[in-house]
This record gives sequence, structure tokens and C-alpha cells, in this order.
Amino acid sequence: MATYGKGPANQNWKTFPHCPYCQHAGSSGVFPGKSGELFKCHYTSCSTGGKALDEVGFLMRELNLGDSKEGWKAAAVELMKLAGVWQEPAPRPRKPLGRNQFREIQDPQPPAVRNQSSARRQAGAAS
Repeated sequence: MATYGKGPANQNWKTFPHCPYCQHAGSSGVFPGKSGELFKCHYTSCSTGGKALDEVGFLMRELNLGDSKEGWKAAAVELMKLAGVWQEPAPRPRKPLGRNQFREIQDPQPPAVRNQSSARRQAGAAS
């Protein structure tokens, strides 16, 4: 939150002097949750809707990503980048055939080559 300028002015994370979204005095704070810390403003008229926001929820709100699954994924990636643990996924160049078997993905032969080989087979069968 501090990275985005939403930290408390008094450095007391348990009770903000005012909510960074609706400016109500003493109505918001950060408290421990099941999977990390949560921010909550207790006014239902606040733009947060009075809902507790975890780190990903906070980033979804700050980056205007909406409430979709894609928005959640984008916010989670942004959180990992901020934490310095994000790595781009490696491309997979091979196509799996079965257990422990792979083959290189190849472009199909052009239609002209297929027609020539089938013409040779037909010519060989005719002789």
C-alpha cells in the first residue's frame, strides 16, 4: 500500500487517521487474515464497499483491473513482480505424444509436394 501512496500518515497500520479512499476519520486499518494482511474500511459508502482487501484485491483496485478472473491473474503477477519473484514462463517448443515421448513441431508439407508424391505412387501402381 505504501508503494502506491496509500499508507497511513501516522505510520500506524492498525488504525489509519483517515481512509485513503473515502477520507472518513479512523474508519480503516490493516489487520491479519487467514492468508496475509487485509485492508478494510468500515464504511459501506466507501468505494471499497466495506470489503476487506488482500494484497491482490488492493492491486486489482489500484490498477483498475475489475473483478474478473483475468484481472485477478494480472494483479497476482504484478504482486509477484513487486516482490521480485516473478519469472516469465518458458515457451514449450515440443508437442507431447505420450509418456516421455516428444516430437518437434514441424510445419506441414506444402500441398504441391503431397500431390507430387501421390502422383508418383499412382504412376508406379499403373506400370
